Amino acid sequence: MAYSKTGFSYYNVDTDRYQDIRIKKLKHKFGGEGLAVYDYILCEIYRDKGCYLEWNEFTQFDIADSFKLKEEEVFNLLNFLLEVGLFDKEVFQA
Repeated sequence: MAYSKTGFSYYNVDTDRYQDIRIKKLKHKFGGEGLAVYDYILCEIYRDKGCYLEWNEFTQFDIADSFKLKEEEVFNLLNFLLEVGLFDKEVFQA
């Protein structure tokens, strides 16, 4: 049986990522945990489907469990990522 992968094995990150005001706001509000969760979500997007992540209660639980956070904290962080435009709010709500 052939191996079939739909996602990517790696993704590029801009070297000026930390100069982006949205990332600066994320660091200010959520610290290193916020950056780690953001990066984790990006990795999941690119690893699984390559361009999106199906968000549900299991996704939220998995992230919370991975970082020893409360699910509510992950939900609040996701809403912040949507508000500042690090993820597309319209695509998320579709």
